[in-house]
Amino acid sequence: MRRDLGIRVDAPRPRRDAPCMNDPVLVIESLRHAGASGATLLTGLDLSIARGEWVTLLGASGAGKTTLLRLIAEQGLAKVPARLVTPPRSALPWQGCAQRLAQPLRSAGLPRTEAEARVKRAMAQVGLADQAETLPSALSEGGVARLALAAAMLSGAGLLLLDGLADAALAAALLEWRRESGVAVLCAVRDSMPAAGFGDRVAVLAGGRILQQGPAQALFDAPDDARVARLMGPCALLPGRLIADEDEDGYATMVLDGGARLLGRTMAVRVGDPCLGYIRPGRVVVTGGVAEEFGEGFWAARVLERRAMGDHISLRLALADGTEVLANRPAGGAALPGPGAPAVLRLPPQDVVILPVPGLAARYGSAT
Repeated sequence: MRRDLGIRVDAPRPRRDAPCMNDPVLVIESLRHAGASGATLLTGLDLSIARGEWVTLLGASGAGKTTLLRLIAEQGLAKVPARLVTPPRSALPWQGCAQRLAQPLRSAGLPRTEAEARVKRAMAQVGLADQAETLPSALSEGGVARLALAAAMLSGAGLLLLDGLADAALAAALLEWRRESGVAVLCAVRDSMPAAGFGDRVAVLAGGRILQQGPAQALFDAPDDARVARLMGPCALLPGRLIADEDEDGYATMVLDGGARLLGRTMAVRVGDPCLGYIRPGRVVVTGGVAEEFGEGFWAARVLERRAMGDHISLRLALADGTEVLANRPAGGAALPGPGAPAVLRLPPQDVVILPVPGLAARYGSAT
């Protein structure tokens, strides 16, 4: 046990065909770490990863994602060999990609024919089948990322640590190989799209700890924190104050700073507290017309910008008090107002989550 890091190390368990959290390859509890400057980067971080599981570590630049990956790789925190995915190095600059990949296998005593067969298959899996003789220095940036992944796949590691994801094709190759090998993946990214869609679970890192984790769709629909909401993609966060707890339909009421009332779901805000009304652009209802003609729950707005985005139309709108709201509506649907035109908005209560202002909920602890 590493008492200073709070890492629990259990005996290895038998392999299983599907990821199971009773069969972890990594268990971190209350991990703390300070950088070279003395600033605290990780403040009580908890994270578990099962064999064969893909966890997407999502965080803004400077959140500590790279630091965490390096700690896992360099301090032996995992229960299985962990490999930080980096391009293979060699003291022989004339070696082509295939030779570079085969060298560690040959050094470990693997017969030449078997080493060559493994390298050939790995290079095909990552899309480098025709680059066997190419010098690594001649590869594109994407090619270098593929070579690094091939080296990691050949390393025998049980946990791969990726600092970024080159593209969807590379992710798909890694997914297929993961199913065959049972390797676990921890992939650090700054943008949830499309990386979150490849993983089994997303863990959001901010403030030195994991704020929330779970399936990507669950975090998208119901974030616990405004920081999670922003990291999961574009959204509206409307400031206001909670004025009523949940009614018989399960909706609480907040009043926006501009005076409008908004209904939504909440579990972590007390009546009287400042809060944020959260909704995704795809859930905002937009139409032309005059709000007074639609009744309660509809707001007057004006279109600031309208952009065609292929399968949807993206609108940027301003409420009467100047607050901006983003809305995405299907292309080819009902006619939508253009820039400068009045519009009518509705934020369906079932799609609104009323969030605490960051830092406020921490004062109340688990009671909220």
